[in-house]
Amino acid sequence: MFTTTDSIDFSMYVFVYHSEQDEQFESWRKEFQQERLLRIVREREIMKETAKRCKSYKVREQEATDALERKRQNILAQRKAANVQATMRFQRNLPGFTVMGK
Repeated sequence: MFTTTDSIDFSMYVFVYHSEQDEQFESWRKEFQQERLLRIVREREIMKETAKRCKSYKVREQEATDALERKRQNILAQRKAANVQATMRFQRNLPGFTVMGK
């Protein structure tokens, strides 16, 4: 039933099949490469966004720290001024104490 020419035709059919398989593989490979590139781009965008968020967080943290330090310095200055005033009142009430420059 099969002759040598049929066998040749069959081997050509197998060759064509492999060619289609190779084309399918190449198609999958290209699709995979494209997905890989898109994934890399997305990862880089996420990394950039994360870096921006970290920097923003550090800036906000530094601003909060600076605000607390300014508040602390103001409180200390008020306490110092109140202490100086109390000392001056106390010294004025002492007998025999004179303020320099008066």
